Amino acid sequence: MIRSISAAIVGSIIVFFWGFLSWTIMDWHQPREFEQAEKFRNAVATIAPEHGIYMLPGNTKDGKIDIEKREQGPFVYAVVRPGARDDLSMTRAMAGSYLTALIGSVALAAMMQMGAKSFIPRVLIGFFAGVLVGTAGALPALNWFEYPLDQAIPILADGVIAWSLAGLAMAMALSIKGKAPKEEDTK
Repeated sequence: MIRSISAAIVGSIIVFFWGFLSWTIMDWHQPREFEQAEKFRNAVATIAPEHGIYMLPGNTKDGKIDIEKREQGPFVYAVVRPGARDDLSMTRAMAGSYLTALIGSVALAAMMQMGAKSFIPRVLIGFFAGVLVGTAGALPALNWFEYPLDQAIPILADGVIAWSLAGLAMAMALSIKGKAPKEEDTK
């Protein structure tokens, strides 16, 4: 149990720091800037009255996608928050990011404990978990929301790299053998 907790903590730290490196140092994730950004900002504030996900062209009145308009373009898929946000802070965002990594690491440690009893199979579980996270995060966005390939590849790579590194460290932590208790300590 202690090894599982330790492995989850180690894994979450690695995933958290990989995210930090990927988003700040490596410069992989760079959204594009709008031309006439202030004009666009004012328009969005006027036409998107509530916090939510917006799509242009949206669905028709009968709930179907207007394929003709979508093919013509422009196509927009965006998260819009029209007003101020009081709880926006780097501390809150970092804490949420770490908590997400910890939850994933607890799940990965459980999969490793249930699915394998030795080092190499545990490393492979970590790698395939990374492939799952990367593909599940990047490919639907590429397919359905037309993410540009240069934006989708870093999302895919982040999942594979972060969780493969975490899986390697977690497999090592789970493989460490503790000292067997002395006979007099068990009485």
